[in-house]
Amino acid sequence: MTTSRVSMTPQGAQEILDENPVARRSWSYWPTETFVSTMRAGRWQNRPNAHIIFGTNGQLIDGRQVLTAIVRSGCTIDLGIEHDYPSDEIDVLTAPDLTHDQLVTALRNQAHGLYADEAAVELLIADSHWLRSNRFRHYIRLTELFAWPCWEDIQSALDQGTLPGTDSELGVLRFAIDLAQGRLGSWLTSVDSTRLTLVLQAIAHVGGWHERNIHATVTGHLSTR
Repeated sequence: MTTSRVSMTPQGAQEILDENPVARRSWSYWPTETFVSTMRAGRWQNRPNAHIIFGTNGQLIDGRQVLTAIVRSGCTIDLGIEHDYPSDEIDVLTAPDLTHDQLVTALRNQAHGLYADEAAVELLIADSHWLRSNRFRHYIRLTELFAWPCWEDIQSALDQGTLPGTDSELGVLRFAIDLAQGRLGSWLTSVDSTRLTLVLQAIAHVGGWHERNIHATVTGHLSTR
């Protein structure tokens, strides 16, 4: 394999997409619109792991969501390109095949720079239960570099009772879904630090911390275990 970096323009991205019209996977799960908003906000440059990948036959096998986002955003993005990747290796890759550390890395690559996604992913990593569940892993979509939970399918599975867990485990997962789908993050990002502290205190109150004399320091970093 060979790797290079280029400044990918919307025109260049469109040309690659036009030359590779047949999708090798189900692209419906790719969070293209999130990528678009990140690029337009100027935060994409903080994603050094972003690559597009071409197989040994010259066909695009990973990166369609990034290229589509470049076209839709109208932004020129610094992007890594990998050539001559063994195509068959990507076709058989599934989340249950990955080690825990590999899955964590792929999830972090995908969420990097997107605060709501980062919060949801880091919550699941720190909690540890769901990422070690093969049943849950079947709801994770991935490519060679990125992995992301299919939140809508996970929500449906929860509603149907097909993802078993304790009340505590299920509560964490539902909260992660709300974070990732913007039901919390969309307004939390507009709240100043003083009021956000009040929000966190209110959440702790709901959990009964005031009666059990529980204390914790909030830094925005979720420690893993």
